[in-house]
Amino acid sequence: MYRLRIFLPYLTHDVVFSWEETLRNRDVLIIKNDHDLSELEKINPVWAKSLRGAKVRSVILVPLSQGKKMFGVLFITNFNIKKIVDLKEFLELTAFFLSSEIANNTLMEQLEYMSNVDSLTGVKNRNSMNARVDCHVSKKSPVRTPFGVVFADLNGLKQCNDTSGHEKGDELLKNAAKLLRKYFDDDEIYRSGGDEFVIIVPNCQKDEFDKKITDLRSESGAEAGVSFAIGADWSENESDLRRCMHNADEAMYADKKEFYRQHPERAR
Repeated sequence: MYRLRIFLPYLTHDVVFSWEETLRNRDVLIIKNDHDLSELEKINPVWAKSLRGAKVRSVILVPLSQGKKMFGVLFITNFNIKKIVDLKEFLELTAFFLSSEIANNTLMEQLEYMSNVDSLTGVKNRNSMNARVDCHVSKKSPVRTPFGVVFADLNGLKQCNDTSGHEKGDELLKNAAKLLRKYFDDDEIYRSGGDEFVIIVPNCQKDEFDKKITDLRSESGAEAGVSFAIGADWSENESDLRRCMHNADEAMYADKKEFYRQHPERAR
């Protein structure tokens, strides 16, 4: 077998990116001798030149694929030609199992993502928030103290949907999430309901937490493109997470009530 450290310098980007086209309609590529290498040179001169430079005399290369998409390869170089059938079968079988396992892992990651992330805004969803609270309460993964909690409810979403259509409403929600990321990108942002967001801010001193709230309020007033009703609470006590969430929720509803009192034209 050929030592990989000798072969690696010849695996340039140009060579690697040329494989997909060459292997597009092949389950395996085999080079047994110089004649086969000359045939490869006709369709992929970059790859052939690389093999000659690395003094590769024989190759079995099998693509790793999902559907029609190739995401990797397995290969053996400078092997005993007498064992070519056994080596080919070994590589093909290994590639099959690897591709299946990677596809399964990818599917599980996609399902986990879909179950924890809000597809519209890209922030975490209510299911993820509930799991986070459970992990904190059970002490499996507590939120680092001191921490703050923010409830931010989007003002005027129903009016936007009713007057401008749901596409505009979706755009408003995306912009709302974008604004929250501006001030809380390093924190835990959740879309807990249709127009409601919850943010858990771990390991945050009160003055830092209060500044984030002040900055968010200043950019999300009644005349802003995104308007939030905001409630917040902060604590140094690990056991206070649910209390903080309750207090922030109550404060948010009081803020929303005052917003609609001052702006009845935007009432639900």
